[in-house]
Amino acid sequence: MPKLTEGFQVISDGLAEISAKPRPLLTVSCGLAFAARFLVPRLVNWNAEHPDTEIRLVTTSRLVDFDREDIDIAIRFGKGEWPDVKTEKIVDQSIELVCTPGLSKALLTQATASEVPLIVDEQSLVSWAQWSSSVGGKHLDPSRHPVVRVPDASLSYEAAVSGQGLWLAWPVLTRDAVASGILVRPDIPRWDANLGYWAVSTASRWRRPQVRKFRAWLHQTCAAAV
Repeated sequence: MPKLTEGFQVISDGLAEISAKPRPLLTVSCGLAFAARFLVPRLVNWNAEHPDTEIRLVTTSRLVDFDREDIDIAIRFGKGEWPDVKTEKIVDQSIELVCTPGLSKALLTQATASEVPLIVDEQSLVSWAQWSSSVGGKHLDPSRHPVVRVPDASLSYEAAVSGQGLWLAWPVLTRDAVASGILVRPDIPRWDANLGYWAVSTASRWRRPQVRKFRAWLHQTCAAAV
């Protein structure tokens, strides 16, 4: 009997060791605005669907060095023209004008429309001048509006929801705020700037099972949010 008891103890210790092992870790790099306004609120779904893989987020607005920083996959915004990496478009994005309901009403009145500030994201790939020359000039003249300058999309979002001005935003970042009524879209058409969110990684990491699963999950999640 002592040997049998000892055998059960070995099995028990082995099972405890297996259960104590951490889940495989997938390190994902993306911008702070994308992480805060879209990805993080939806990671609960990832955890429910993929309990075997833990996500670690690294937020940065610069291009990462995959090898030096041990990043498995990055989510980048642009045209997908990055050298020496594998890329896959996750979702197209057409730029849209958003603001609080109060500012949207102000745009309807000629006397107050030009008093509404414009939020200038200093890291944006699209300027108010480009937007105006393509679609917005029919609706408002950016040169007539005061300007609120912010350094990135994350603070642009905060400025917009606090009623500081009009924001040229990407729909993925504003979907939840628009759905809840915090932000609205004035009756001004979206503009297709030929930009979008992309999954980016190295050729070797691209084939990893966790990376493949995360790319598929991103496609499904972003498609549901468009």
